[in-house]
Amino acid sequence: MKRGSLKALSAGLGLALLAAPLAMAQPYPDHHGGYGAHQWRHGEHFNGHREVVSDWGRYHARRPPHGYEWVHNGNQLVMIAIGTGLVASTLALSHGY
Repeated sequence: MKRGSLKALSAGLGLALLAAPLAMAQPYPDHHGGYGAHQWRHGEHFNGHREVVSDWGRYHARRPPHGYEWVHNGNQLVMIAIGTGLVASTLALSHGY
């Protein structure tokens, strides 16, 4: 292989390796076609920001049982176990909230 071709190949490979982490860091589409938070499901381990919702009745959500709390994440209310972060329930929020 010629020296010039080898340099070009090395440079291209180096750029690809630098760009890969940037591509992985991009936000991903939510289920509504926009970009936003992860759509949580029952049984998952919640690792998002815990913005606790104390006025859960405003969202027509039920009172969380002892040891659980509602947290607001993106367009969802997520009921999680306080000690483990396991998702017990989710409630999709309309754009009006």
